[in-house]
Amino acid sequence: LELISRITFAEPRGVSFLLGFDSMKVKVLFFASCREIAGVDKLEMEVDNKTNVVGFMKTITKTYPKIENLLSNMVLSINLEYVSVNSKQALKEGDEIAFIPPVSGG
Repeated sequence: LELISRITFAEPRGVSFLLGFDSMKVKVLFFASCREIAGVDKLEMEVDNKTNVVGFMKTITKTYPKIENLLSNMVLSINLEYVSVNSKQALKEGDEIAFIPPVSGG
């Protein structure tokens, strides 16, 4: 355990170095019912640096399975640009990904 702690803190990429992949951090924003499902309004996630939107969505739906029920009507944005939840667009370090489910009201 002591050796792992030293490697983790000495390596700027953190735990991802030990797991054998390069990583990046992305910011995730949850709105309305997505926020209720996630239990938070925002978080920072570390993902593989080769992750695209489809791969990211798989990770999110494994972590928050109920979000999958909203995907057909959800709007997803990356850095304030709308994208499809099925997009193969690559994510980049620091991207801000927002989950915007349908809302009702007047």
